[in-house]
Amino acid sequence: MVETSHYRSKIFIGITLYRPDDRFLESLPKFIEECSKDYDIQVITVPNRELPDAQNLIAKYFLQETDYDYLLFLEDDHWNHKKEMLDSIVKFDKDVLAINYYSRHFPYVNCLMREIRPDSPYERFAGLHYTQGFYKCDLAGFAMTLIKRRVFKKLEQPYFRYNTYLNNGYATDVDFSDRLKEAGIDIWGCFDYVLPHRDITKDNRLEKFEEGIKKHRYNEIKNLLNGRRKQCLV
Repeated sequence: MVETSHYRSKIFIGITLYRPDDRFLESLPKFIEECSKDYDIQVITVPNRELPDAQNLIAKYFLQETDYDYLLFLEDDHWNHKKEMLDSIVKFDKDVLAINYYSRHFPYVNCLMREIRPDSPYERFAGLHYTQGFYKCDLAGFAMTLIKRRVFKKLEQPYFRYNTYLNNGYATDVDFSDRLKEAGIDIWGCFDYVLPHRDITKDNRLEKFEEGIKKHRYNEIKNLLNGRRKQCLV
């Protein structure tokens, strides 16, 4: 009897390095080692470049120099990436899928968002505050975001550009999310996990984080830090 080999998904990890958190640098090798047990992994880091330039270089190398299935973006101001997170988003099998995380500062807005007022420059997006499962989003960042190769065939180059939204010219997430929407590509968020974000766990900010989400219309996630979610934030 001939055994058929199990297909190992090929995942190209792209990391933009600007001011990496020490905890990111400490936890990254273990994450790559664990993922390499079940996936074919290649990693590229691009340090000290303008964000869209770095992201476009990563995408260009991914598309031209590899035959990998997925591009996985990681940002250096998050840490504690887990293999189980990657397992979950690969298994759910969507074109674009991001792991949940919160903004660094009070009032700690969820960075997986829905569009609520398309014509309002200051109130266009609001955070999605689910406590588990997968849901469609209108906006997602790149803390841990998995993108299928075929997505780039539907987008014009350059793939990543600075946002023009509210003159938020230091990030690319709004522009990229808008262009995905225009191309008919859904963005999905995974709310089974929360990635820690730089500064949240400094001093007493973790307590402030809990206080903030309780005070700002987030009663549905008052138990956010229980169970494995708490493990991801300490």
